[in-house]
Amino acid sequence: MKKNQKIFACYDSKGHPVSRFVAVMNGKRSGLPKISADYENVLESRLKDARYFHDTDTKEKLEAKKGLLSQLVYLGKLGSMLDKTERLEKLASMFAEAAGKKELAGELARTACLSKIDLMTHLVYEMPDLQGIVGREYALESGEKESVALAIGSQYLPKNLAEDHKDVAKAMTLLGAFFGVIDRLDLLTGAFGTGIEPTGSQDPFALRRAGGSVVKLVRAFGLHFSLSHIIEENMKLYGDKLTKRDQLRERLVKFLQERVVFEAGVKAGTRPFEILQAVMRTRFDDIADVFKRFEVLAKMNEKALIKAAKVIQRTANMLKGYGKTPGEVKAELFTEEQEKRLFEIIRSRAQEVSGLIEQGEYEKGTRLFAQVFAEPLHDFFDHVLVNAEDVTLRENRMALVACVNRLYTGRLADLSLLSRIDEE
Repeated sequence: MKKNQKIFACYDSKGHPVSRFVAVMNGKRSGLPKISADYENVLESRLKDARYFHDTDTKEKLEAKKGLLSQLVYLGKLGSMLDKTERLEKLASMFAEAAGKKELAGELARTACLSKIDLMTHLVYEMPDLQGIVGREYALESGEKESVALAIGSQYLPKNLAEDHKDVAKAMTLLGAFFGVIDRLDLLTGAFGTGIEPTGSQDPFALRRAGGSVVKLVRAFGLHFSLSHIIEENMKLYGDKLTKRDQLRERLVKFLQERVVFEAGVKAGTRPFEILQAVMRTRFDDIADVFKRFEVLAKMNEKALIKAAKVIQRTANMLKGYGKTPGEVKAELFTEEQEKRLFEIIRSRAQEVSGLIEQGEYEKGTRLFAQVFAEPLHDFFDHVLVNAEDVTLRENRMALVACVNRLYTGRLADLSLLSRIDEE
């Protein structure tokens, strides 16, 4: 009605559709009865067509048309839509387990099985905008679980990447979000694995939109899973169909990092942008955790954050020119009181700091890290020559510096990327 006839449907006070419509015309008000009758005739014909398509489609259950998906080519080199469907069914159980929701594996696999079948129905062929919606309704009429039907109906959400992730969470179920993620990751893996990547303004397969949708769904529902693990499992399911396997995971991760920056809405050169880069440099495998760390640090009191950043920056600057990976700290090699004191603090307080970080208490962990190490570390640098001529002493002191640095940067964020901290 809206798209083809440019008319508005009417609803009652409870939101149910009624047999009336509203048309807006521009011009003289002559001949209104005929104009109204013409509108009604055209609409009635369209609705009769839709009813016919519906009745024809529902003569058999939705799953009965699954084999027809072999007629739809998927990204040219990657087989058919049936191949994709069967791949998603296998990926479903892996993803559900990886995301800590093993109990959803069965329903997720069922959603994958039925998700694309409505593409082969008469109704979607005539009205493509209804894909997903038709699948939902036909699934219900076929006796499928409501949870599976709702997931099928929401598989193309979010409609717009400008939507707030909180609104997306309200419009979908967890099962729908799970399927939305694996569906799009499969698309990205297949595309990047055959050399199809966005370039400049060229993105014929809407891969940026797919990547942005993955990121938004992960953020909206807080989906914790290993990105690299799912990509690797997806690559195995593609088999020898992928011709561009070299550094595929790395290319996909870099692409999704760009989508995270877009989703976060941060601009280059700003403090939030630097914080996000610091978070992603440390770890990116769990995108939901990336957003959590970023949001916590971005909201922190600036002075507390800068205090921690100064500790990281001083240790990072020292390690930057070292040229090799520091080894184990050997307490028997200490000659200065300041290095003994710093080592004792690491032994007594490091577990407390790392414990808070492991528990996701990122603000408390950052504050404690700064509180514990700021003064003794600066005292250490002021009185101890780290780059000592004695190689043994130098290596041991570098190892001590690395212990302080990695305690925080190994899990939370590399705050050495923050600029203008010396002004604070």
